[in-house]
Amino acid sequence: GLDVFVEQWGATIRTLDIVRSLEHDLLDEGRWAKIRAELEDGVFDGLGNAAPCSSFSAGRKNDGGPRPLRGEKTLDVFGFKWLSPGEKTKVREGTLIAMRCFEACRIMYRLLRPFWFETPARQAGKPSVFKLPEAIDLLKCDNVMVRKFVQCMLDAVSTKPTDMMTFMMANGWLPANCTHPKRWWTLPWTGESQWRSQP
Repeated sequence: GLDVFVEQWGATIRTLDIVRSLEHDLLDEGRWAKIRAELEDGVFDGLGNAAPCSSFSAGRKNDGGPRPLRGEKTLDVFGFKWLSPGEKTKVREGTLIAMRCFEACRIMYRLLRPFWFETPARQAGKPSVFKLPEAIDLLKCDNVMVRKFVQCMLDAVSTKPTDMMTFMMANGWLPANCTHPKRWWTLPWTGESQWRSQP
């Protein structure tokens, strides 16, 4: 994983992921306060973020599967008014983690230290973490930019278009397009076949 990659360069990394440990849950106010204090004290030389994006997913459609929880526009990106209590909780938690990621990025920006923040690539008419007002404001800062790239060229099993927001980091090496040869792919959940480079 990322830990091994970073350690090969002689650096140390602290990763926070609730899949690894519930002690990493940044919804906890006390835990987040400690991390924020460390960021502000300059403990970290760089920062990487990838906030949970399931409530923002463009894959949510009104097609019998999980329904959309958010819209694209300023108010709806925080969640539709008609959501169930459980859906509202999911949206609220997703928003809070995203806000804390953006706050961490802001701190690193003030300290002139590099950061990156990745999320699925934005799509027209769909919600995105990067369509939150905090993301739009952050992108107005000098030298903060977003590059869209495809992860299949980095050995991912699907194209996985991704937006990478960076500050003080070279991102030109990220592959913008898939150059894999085209072939037929069958989507197992629909049986639909598509002629394309990657599923």
